[in-house]
Amino acid sequence: MLDRIDETLYFGLPAVDARRCLIHLYYDGYVTRVARSRSRLAAVLRSVGRGSVALDVASNVTDTLLEEVAVRTEGFSGREIEKLFVAVQSVAYGRGGQLDAATLRAVVATKREEHGRKQLMNETDVNIRSASVDRATHSPQADSTGRSPGRRR
Repeated sequence: MLDRIDETLYFGLPAVDARRCLIHLYYDGYVTRVARSRSRLAAVLRSVGRGSVALDVASNVTDTLLEEVAVRTEGFSGREIEKLFVAVQSVAYGRGGQLDAATLRAVVATKREEHGRKQLMNETDVNIRSASVDRATHSPQADSTGRSPGRRR
């Protein structure tokens, strides 16, 4: 699909301030809004299996803990941060709708491990695909005849 697009934009990885904002955004969207949805309509929908079960968030899930998450997600993209909170919500549901600090930290640790494995795979893939590419110029290296590999005259 990307070769059909004439222009590309590069969006760098979010710095700690941006990660902090994203963490609060997704925490609110995937955890606290669900925790607050105790309306009568939500209760009716839950009783017929069409609504989400409200999460019970422990008092030890604090802004300080969310700040720790912002620091520990160095190198994460916005999409990875969203997936982190989807996982937090899923794990909390799997634990009977309970979210505490230990659970949040465990999910963050798991996602950091996944992130590290993904980075390693990407680096390995680049090394394999770029074996004949000059890393400084990102262009194919010329052979002794001055021709680039794969280029025909």
